[in-house]
Amino acid sequence: AGGEVTPSLRSAGARQVSLEFVRSSCRDAESLPAELRVMSLAPSMATTEGGRLTWSIGRNPQREQFEAWLPDVGSFSCISRKAIDISWSPGSADFYVMVCAVNPLSIDGEVVTKGGCVTIKSGSEICFTYEQKVLLHLRLRCAAVAPEAGACPQLTNASTSTGSGSVGGSG
Repeated sequence: AGGEVTPSLRSAGARQVSLEFVRSSCRDAESLPAELRVMSLAPSMATTEGGRLTWSIGRNPQREQFEAWLPDVGSFSCISRKAIDISWSPGSADFYVMVCAVNPLSIDGEVVTKGGCVTIKSGSEICFTYEQKVLLHLRLRCAAVAPEAGACPQLTNASTSTGSGSVGGSG
């Protein structure tokens, strides 16, 4: 499922998508360098299927970022290797989050368990939890991208993710 290279995004639907670090159980945003406060979700990092882009988020695909956000190995291991999938269809304002993690997440204040799928928008907040404690708090950011002199952003080298959805630490 997915992995094919998708044609150009229409300039009207192109977005700059990222996850912004708000805080973790080990760190606040001010303690991180600016480049580690935001995880860019580039189209080239997504798998594609039927025109929909899907980014797998977790401690395996973004290991360096998650290690910076959660330097405590106990907290880091409580984040699933593949915790969530974020999907988006170019031209739509809505994103969809599918929870792949064993531990529940809080999305915009609502608890979502494994297999749950919710609609989110720019500004939505995603909290990764363990034993009712927030380990990591992120915010979705999405901004329209202005095309350069009529050019459209291209999707290249779409990745094929086959990561596992298991949790590295269970307690």
